[in-house]
Formats: sequence, structure tokens, C-alpha cells
Amino acid sequence: MYEHWEGLIVQINGGNLSKSITIGNIYRPPRTSNDNLNAFINEFSSMVSLLEHNCKNTLIIAGDFNINLLNLNENDIYSSYFDSLISHSLFPQITFPTRFTRKMVL
Repeated sequence: MYEHWEGLIVQINGGNLSKSITIGNIYRPPRTSNDNLNAFINEFSSMVSLLEHNCKNTLIIAGDFNINLLNLNENDIYSSYFDSLISHSLFPQITFPTRFTRKMVL
């Protein structure tokens, strides 16, 4: 269904939960073209909108997006991705680099 990422989305119900929880695990391969990244952002935003519409519960999305949030001010596409997250009330929880290389990724 989606070309620019792969993942698994599950809904957890029952037990001691007062409402269900939807959890998504996403992997986006580290391709660098702007077209590829824009396509991913569109697909991701569309998927989150669909989940928000169909699953009126807690939504948690985790994964490896291969997008360097340290470069928000240097790249409009990274800013667009971040804006997409915020527009869906999704907030990055990692606040420091996960790898220490010349190309650090947050």
C-alpha cells in the first residue's frame, strides 16, 4: 500500500486498559532524494490521518525514519516532516543524537 516505508500497526484492547491503544512501528530506508522524502511525508501524513479518523484512541508511533531532526533549520523538507508530526499531535521523544558520526541522526 505504501511505497516509501514499511511498518506494522497494531491495536491493543482489553485487560486493565480504559481505552484501546494503537501502536505503529515504521521504518523508512535512508534514501536522500527530496522527491523520495516528500513522498514519504505525504504517505505518512495520510496514514496518520486515516488512523486518527478510524481509531479514536491513544496513538503511539515509533521507528527509524532516517530523518535528521537536528537539521530542521537547514532543510525545508525536514521542517515539513516536523510540521506534519506536530499537526497530528505527534511529538518526537528523542532529544539527542542516536548515532555519533559525521552525519548524526536524531
